[in-house]
Amino acid sequence: MKRTASEAERLLHLARGRRIRLDSRAVESGDVFIALKGKRTDGHSFIGQARANGAEVVVASEERSGVSLVVEDPVTVLFEAARLVIEALKDIKKIVITGSNGKTTAKEITAFLLSQLGKTFKTPGNMNTDIGVPASIVERAEELIAADFAVFEVATDGPGDIAKLTRLIEPFAAVLLNVGTAHVGNFESGQALFEEKLSVFFSHAGISIAIANNDDNRILERLKDFPGRKYFFGMAGGDFRIRDYDYRKDKTLLAFDTPEGTKMMRLNGTWHIGHILDLGAAYLTAQAMGLDEPSLYLPSYVLRNDGRFAVRSLNGITVVDDTYNSSPESIRAAVESINRFHKTGRRFAVVGSILEQGDNAIASHQKAGEYLRDFEGVILYTKDDQVLSMEEALQVSFRSSVPEEIAFWLSRNARANDLIYFKASRAVEMETVLRTFLEMISDDS
Repeated sequence: MKRTASEAERLLHLARGRRIRLDSRAVESGDVFIALKGKRTDGHSFIGQARANGAEVVVASEERSGVSLVVEDPVTVLFEAARLVIEALKDIKKIVITGSNGKTTAKEITAFLLSQLGKTFKTPGNMNTDIGVPASIVERAEELIAADFAVFEVATDGPGDIAKLTRLIEPFAAVLLNVGTAHVGNFESGQALFEEKLSVFFSHAGISIAIANNDDNRILERLKDFPGRKYFFGMAGGDFRIRDYDYRKDKTLLAFDTPEGTKMMRLNGTWHIGHILDLGAAYLTAQAMGLDEPSLYLPSYVLRNDGRFAVRSLNGITVVDDTYNSSPESIRAAVESINRFHKTGRRFAVVGSILEQGDNAIASHQKAGEYLRDFEGVILYTKDDQVLSMEEALQVSFRSSVPEEIAFWLSRNARANDLIYFKASRAVEMETVLRTFLEMISDDS
C-alpha cells in the first residue's frame, strides 16, 4: 500500500493541470496518457501513437520507450490518487447520482442549479465508471478543491461498482433516478441489479440526504430503513409530483406539485418525461442544499440532449435523435412524449439492438416493440441481430444492416409532417444511419 500511495502522489504531481486520456486517439499536446490493459485491447500498444499526438506524460505497467511512470496497476494508482484528492477536501457538499437512465441529464441540471449557490464541480461528460470518475477527480483536482458543491455521476458495469465509487466520493447526498434494465446482462438477476443501485444509499455512513423515485415501490420500501432525510419525485406522488406537461413549439410546459403548492414552468426545448423526472430529482437536490426556489432558474436552462431525444426539423420532417443509448424504459418515455407533441403526420421508428440484456434480451426487445406497435412504420437496423426479437411484438416495415439502404427507404417513404425516431444502444452506432439519412434528404432538397 505504501508503494501505491507513493505512486499515487507521483501521478497527482505529473497530472497537475493536464488532461487525462485513456484513448490514444483522443490525446492532444500536453495530455497524460494512461495505458490500460482491457479485454480487447492493450493500451501499451498505443504508447507510440499517444506520444506522437502530443502526450507529455505516459503512465503504464510495463517498462517501454516513452513511459514516464511505471506502476504495478495503473487503475489502482489512479483510484488512490483520486482518494488523496477527496481526503484533502474541506467544507464541500458532495452529491452522487446514479440510475439506469438519465444520469448525465440529472447531473447537468443539478450542477446548473447549485451554481446559483456557489462554485460547483461536476464530472465531465459521461465519465461515470470506476475508471472515469477517479480520472475526472485527478484531472480536475484544483477545480474540485476550490468548489462549494460537487456533483458526481456514477454507473455500474458489474456488482460492487456503485458501492466502490460511493465510498471513494463520501457524498453528503445520494440520488437514485430509477432502476430499469440497462446493463442487467452484467448481473445474475434483475434483483441483483436493483441491489446494486440501492447500494448508493447504504455504502457510506455519512450520507445525510436520500433523493429517489417515488414511482418504484421497491425503492420506497427499502428507504424506510434510511436514517437521514428523504425526498421523493415522481408521477404518482412525492415532494415533486409531475401534474401534467405539454408542448408549445420549442417549449415544454410543466405543472408540478410541491409541499408549497402547485407550480408551473416553461422550459426551453423538448423535454420527454424522463428528462422531467430528472429535473424533479435535481430540483429536490438543489432545494435540500439550500436553493430556495429552483423554479426561478430552470426556465433559463438549456437542455443538453445531443443524442438524448434531440428534436429537429428538416424538409418538413421531424427527426428525433435518441441514439445515445437504449432500454425499454427510455423507449417508453420517448414514445409517450412523441404522442403528445406530434399530432399530425405519421410516425416512423428506426431501431437497433438493446445491448447488455443477458438472458432478458428477447423479453426486453419484445417489450420495446410493444411500445412502438402503434407507429405507422418500424424499421430495424440489424447491425446486431438481437433487434430481430422485436418482430414477435409488431409488424416490421423494413430491415437492413446497411445504413444507406435504410436511409434510401426513408427518403422514399417519409414525407412532410412525418416524424422519424432513431434509437439503439451506443455500440450499435445508430448515429451512422441518422447521419446518412440527413445527408441524403439534404442532397435531395
